[in-house]
Amino acid sequence: MIRLYSGYSARMTKRGKIFWILVAGLILALLISGWLNQNIARRYRFTEDEKLLVNELKALYESKYESPENFLIRFFSEYDIIFLGETPKVANHLLFLNRLLPILYENGIRHIGFQYLLHRDQAEIDRIVTAKEFDTAAAKQLLYHYMVIWGYQEYLQILRTVWALNHDRDEGQPPLRLVGLSPFHDYSYIKTEQDIRDPEILKQVQIEGAVDVFMAQIIQKEFAGQKALIYTDSKHIFTRYTPSDYVESARQSGLTDTRRTGMICRDAGMKLASVMLHSFWPDDEKQMGVALAMNGLLDRLVQLLPRKINHGGIDLRSGTFAQLPITEGIYAKDNSDLQWGDLWDGYLFLGRLSSYHGTTAIPKFINSDNLQYTLDHFPGPKITDEDISPKDLNRFIKRSGDRMNSVIQAF
Repeated sequence: MIRLYSGYSARMTKRGKIFWILVAGLILALLISGWLNQNIARRYRFTEDEKLLVNELKALYESKYESPENFLIRFFSEYDIIFLGETPKVANHLLFLNRLLPILYENGIRHIGFQYLLHRDQAEIDRIVTAKEFDTAAAKQLLYHYMVIWGYQEYLQILRTVWALNHDRDEGQPPLRLVGLSPFHDYSYIKTEQDIRDPEILKQVQIEGAVDVFMAQIIQKEFAGQKALIYTDSKHIFTRYTPSDYVESARQSGLTDTRRTGMICRDAGMKLASVMLHSFWPDDEKQMGVALAMNGLLDRLVQLLPRKINHGGIDLRSGTFAQLPITEGIYAKDNSDLQWGDLWDGYLFLGRLSSYHGTTAIPKFINSDNLQYTLDHFPGPKITDEDISPKDLNRFIKRSGDRMNSVIQAF
């Protein structure tokens, strides 16, 4: 018997084998795109000194309160490019982006870089978001091109929101431009589990280059002289810091440039800032691979805040918050003197983590028409001797999104 991640037991039948092949594929996709979690959180207990610190931080936060939207608009008065880092498949992050888009447009920010679309699809992106009617089928296809298992409603809604803004804009006003940032990855080269960590095979997979370098090139090309929000997986937004674990894994994968996208753009002279959306932080010593941020300090702070101000921005460029020490997790492994301000320029609370939820699967994202392409380009070992259906793959996509709910509930 083997226990599957959703909590039920099953014999290692054909379906069970298919499931584990799909899991291996998801792991590959996460290794390449840069975010991997595992499974259970510890409950945090605070010392008296920590309780006093949280109360001091609460008073400081309240005295300088700024909504997330106003925080970003203020940053845009100082910077041209702002990287906004999400945790993939956290619906609340995408819902915030949806609320933010019209505010950005009203304040003259008319360019959005979006990791979850391919840059090679830019002409089609432009067509969809400026058309008279929203083409839902074509928009779904863009997500499918990004990754054949990226079928989630909240990512699709970003395209619809940009289209709606453009559809309703005043005559003569420029459109809001949504730019795909990602390179195409040809996962058809992955045949076996061994291929997943073979540098030569991964070079063939990354046919248009490594994610960070490619996205940095697109950002420099598309947004030179413009103000733009760059929405990506949070691991790409670092401008001053790179975890040694990533550097080592990148080198093992054959990459020569181990900088993240934000750092590459900064080194190119772009005037930019990095802002992180509140979420879990990576911690490979925890059973889930994630932990509460700042040893639970930040989530405790959010819990103490009145609901009307538990969505807000924190400036990490100087001051008390910036000087808070990072003592646990992946970020602390490389530097015992690391402070919060060493990681990002800003941080946005979007309410309590307990209010978060995972993304929603798009029904029938995989169908009989695209099944064979999906199997050929699935980001993992290929299934050659099994009968797998669209229903199997759609169930897998749903479970992958639902998994975020399990992570949230553990906290």
